[in-house]
This record gives sequence, C-alpha cells and structure tokens, in this order.
Amino acid sequence: MFELADDQGALIAAAFASIHPTSPSFGASYPLSVSETALRGLTFDHELTAKIEHTSGDVSLVFCARRTMEEQDRYRANEVAAAVRAAFEGYEEFIAIRRMEYQIFDVVTVRRALNRIEVLVDYPDRLRPPETIDQRVLALLGRLAASVPVLTATYETNLPMNLFACINNLLQAKNEGRVSKLSFRSPTDSVKKEAMTAIKDLRVEVFHKAGVEAVGAITPFDFTVVWESLVNAIGPAGVRVGAPISVLSAAEPFVRTARIAGARSDSAVLAVVNKLVAYST
Repeated sequence: MFELADDQGALIAAAFASIHPTSPSFGASYPLSVSETALRGLTFDHELTAKIEHTSGDVSLVFCARRTMEEQDRYRANEVAAAVRAAFEGYEEFIAIRRMEYQIFDVVTVRRALNRIEVLVDYPDRLRPPETIDQRVLALLGRLAASVPVLTATYETNLPMNLFACINNLLQAKNEGRVSKLSFRSPTDSVKKEAMTAIKDLRVEVFHKAGVEAVGAITPFDFTVVWESLVNAIGPAGVRVGAPISVLSAAEPFVRTARIAGARSDSAVLAVVNKLVAYST
C-alpha cells in the first residue's frame, strides 16, 4: 500500500480510467484462466487484461501472466513399478516432480478519495526465487509509471506503508475479528507460536490469556486475524501481518506486506486494507 499526495488520487484514477486493456493472451478468457496447455506457450511478462471502474471512483487494473510451480510426490520402493525398482536397485524412496503452469491475476488499484495505491500480488505462497513480492510490485508500478508519469515518484521511492505497528495495535483491539495464529516474544525472551484449531479467538483462549497475565506484555511479530463479516462485504476475510523475529532487533522495524485471504470482492479487500491503515498509524 502506497500513500499518495492529496491531489494524486484523482489524477491517477483519471489516467487509469483512460487506459484500454489489450491483452492478446488472456483477454478473451478473462475472468477465467486460459488452459495450462495455452500457458506453456506464453512468456512470464504481465499483460494488462482488464480494467474495473468502481462506483466509488476507484479504478483497478488487472494484470495477468504465466508462472510455474512444482509438485512433489514421494513413493516407497514397493509403490512403484517393478521396472523402476529394477532400474534403481537399492533405492528405498523415489520423488516424482511435476511442473505445472498457472495464471496469476495481479491487481493495481487506486483509491481516488483515499489517495492510496494498493498492489495485490496473486499466489504469494507460490513465489519461487529469484522472484520476490517486491520485484512483482516494482514491475507493475514501473510498467504503469511509463504511461502515468504521476506514479514515477512512487515507483522510484518504493516506500510502501509500514505495517509493523498494526501487528500489536490490531492484536490489542479485542473487538476486531478473531486471532487464529500468533507468534510473539515474551518478556523472558522465549519465542512462542500459537494457533487455534477451533473457530475461537486466541486472545481469550484460557492457556494464552493466563500465560500473558503471568509474564506481562508480549511482543508480537506475526499474527493472523479473521473477520466473520465486514461492512459491505460478503462472507469472512482474514489477513496475516508479520515478519521474521529478526525484525524486532531492527532500529526501525518495517513490515512492507500483508496477506489477505478469503476476500471475495473489492469491498472485502478495501475493508481489510482500511483496517490495516487505521491500526498502522
């Protein structure tokens, strides 16, 4: 999430609205994915596939591209064909690797009245080195800055909103959703990772609550919160905000990203992001 100067939201929204998607590879099938066979013949470059003009005046640009992932399956020797066992006599285990093609839908949204740019990176858990979330974000901003000059400073500075404060602030807001996972450092310098198996709030779970009361204030560095309902949104949505524990040792801790899950509409995304902003400041 990138904050904009007071007049830039309207300027960028107008510029986005004037852009016409011309994706030769993904346009015909959008909003569905193209077939895996068709994906194999495509490059990894983003193509501007769709434009969504929201009633609020916000504008979203959808970029699609091809990516690959690998699935691994392990088999014991007695689970493979005799010919395989004969060819690899003495081997006890085999690993089968299948490479799969999939389509990503990355989205750049300008919030006109809020003067904010949001970049949604699809399938973050499938990212493979050397690609990173930051590289994907910069690639999208750089492409847009070439045709929307007012975005140049945002692209070159590459300084998103710092979400570090949100981790503790949102955790302490007892009326905000339910915490399902939490990693923290205790005052005694022990590191704990907790998770709920049931649909309950970890904040009030008996064991966790008693532990916090016994040792005093904890220092969280990674947590997940889920809302069963959000304003103007259908269904539940959740967000994970965090970083490695090493962030706690930094002079100025910085968290650049959050992971949204379960959001079924732009309204849900907006509701979650607004909470991140509210509790980060």
